[in-house]
Amino acid sequence: MMSDSYVLQQAPFVIPTTDGKLIEEHVGRAVSNEPEVSVAHMVAPPGWSEPHQNPEFDEYTMMVRDVNKLRLTVKLLR
Repeated sequence: MMSDSYVLQQAPFVIPTTDGKLIEEHVGRAVSNEPEVSVAHMVAPPGWSEPHQNPEFDEYTMMVRDVNKLRLTVKLLR
């Protein structure tokens, strides 16, 4: 018998996009009704970029291969 403390996932949820990305969410709002975090695998086409975002959930990036270029804006508080 399964406990309510975990979810057996049969397949990731494919998030619809219009810019050539493939996003497969394994944990998050669409899959496990978890609004605070999203764990997804994303494949982006060469040269793909996006504007800065402030998502309503924790987002982590893990590079599997290739290059990740980041543009950071730092504001010093005194």
